[in-house]
Amino acid sequence: MHKNFLVLLFLLITLNSPVNSRADSASELNRRFFEAEKCAAALRQKSHAMKYRDQWLQCIEKYQDVYRKNPEGAWAPASLYHVGRLYLELFRYSRNPSDQKKGMELLSQVQEKFPESKYREHSSEELQKIQTAARLPEDTAKN
Repeated sequence: MHKNFLVLLFLLITLNSPVNSRADSASELNRRFFEAEKCAAALRQKSHAMKYRDQWLQCIEKYQDVYRKNPEGAWAPASLYHVGRLYLELFRYSRNPSDQKKGMELLSQVQEKFPESKYREHSSEELQKIQTAARLPEDTAKN
């Protein structure tokens, strides 16, 4: 009886250990990240859905959820980057300056918070495109 109790206690401790919960958490974050990827890809395939803000916000929320769950984790830079990109893409449809501003702020955060990530460079490229596009109307007006 005492031996059975010890075995049961050992199993309970082992199954509830932080190592197992971290592994479960990591696999859950993986699943959620790829669910967000799937959402964004599906949205980009449906031009009629791209007209509706709530469709964009659903995908944005999925990425934000991954980031919020582990803001220092492996998926954090990618999640934050994709949220920024989605806001910039939404801006093309909404023409709402706050969407562009939000996207730019998030991409800047990627650069600041994750300087060693490949998403730092991706963010820099996206921000450079915006700056270049903003200068084009000025350049054509001067000529």
